[in-house]
Amino acid sequence: MPEPQTWNVDRTGDGRAISLNGKPIKYRITHQHFTDAQRLGIHAAIADVAPRVRCGYDALPTNGKKPMNGKAVHDLNDGANLYVYAKYFDQIDGANPSSLAFVDTHTVGDQILAAVMVFNPAQFGWIDWAAICHHEAGHVVGLKHPLDSDQLMGFDLGHLPWKAGDLDGFAALRAAH
Repeated sequence: MPEPQTWNVDRTGDGRAISLNGKPIKYRITHQHFTDAQRLGIHAAIADVAPRVRCGYDALPTNGKKPMNGKAVHDLNDGANLYVYAKYFDQIDGANPSSLAFVDTHTVGDQILAAVMVFNPAQFGWIDWAAICHHEAGHVVGLKHPLDSDQLMGFDLGHLPWKAGDLDGFAALRAAH
């Protein structure tokens, strides 16, 4: 019987890993619905994850604009843009109202060019904020849910610190480029 897969990365059709390819993550966090502590948690997660795949990061000032869809966020020349916001999932078509968060990435070839990270404020009262921020930041750089594990990237959302399978996933992304 094969061993359970403890990590999983986004892959192109020919098996190459999809990642940021060393480009910096430029991210903007909206202020609507987030406390200062929650915004700091998001900053900390991005600061932890970006170097693990050999890319930089830069927080952009909030521009006060309405959240864009992911396709409108990316900038092809200067890194991968990430827009972080909160929206009640019962207001999003197709979203499960009991979900905690999701990331929608937009790729060209084997590079992630943009991502949108959305948190569900209806779930803020009981979640491990640091764990969910790190989990979602892992998705931004190309980690997926492992098939069978208790990793932080698992479907059941483990807890910090990163587990061996999570670290193996980061290593696979680094090695791919």
